[in-house]
Amino acid sequence: MSIITPPAVRRPNQPHAIWWRLVPLVTLGFGTWAAILYAGALLRRPGQGRIAAGYAALSAFALFAAVAGIGALAPYAVLAFLAAWLGGTVHTHLLDRQIRSLSDEEPAIRLARLRMARRRHVRHLVAAEPGMAITLRVGRPDLPRVYDDGGLVDVNHVPAAWLTRELDLPAAVVARLVAERDQRGFANADELVTHCGLTPERLEVIRDRLVFIPR
Repeated sequence: MSIITPPAVRRPNQPHAIWWRLVPLVTLGFGTWAAILYAGALLRRPGQGRIAAGYAALSAFALFAAVAGIGALAPYAVLAFLAAWLGGTVHTHLLDRQIRSLSDEEPAIRLARLRMARRRHVRHLVAAEPGMAITLRVGRPDLPRVYDDGGLVDVNHVPAAWLTRELDLPAAVVARLVAERDQRGFANADELVTHCGLTPERLEVIRDRLVFIPR
């Protein structure tokens, strides 16, 4: 199983821990997008790219309105400017606090959080492109692969022995699960309780590891 290498989050007392969060303030918001992208890379959050694009659009609009001199746009340009400048400064401060908390965590806890985040990201891929997920062998620890899915287990395809090995499921539950999926397949985790006798308590323990690629 492949392992995610923890990102190089710098300690707060190191020199490079400060510069990036000052970018929105000193650039009057025009560099906010770069600071957000940098924080997203440290936190391993691909969604920060969309937020960075939003800040870039605000700055571009404010600049366009100022250069074009269109009076009707002036109030909106001011709001866009303040959002990118002051809003971006507050935003990077909040992201910095999250980065500091990560840097203070034990490596094992940090790695566990990263793998959870990775699994959330991969589930979006499964929902959007199930064919790609099959090609990448998402949720198939029983097969050789190079794609890191964060430790997901594809309940609809992985062999019975791996359900026991990876999820520590009782033999009786695994037997019912295999019989049910051969007939109908599963669409979500709650069906394991309804059709396979898995207890709700056990499901909550393993829910984050489960993925259901259509058969």
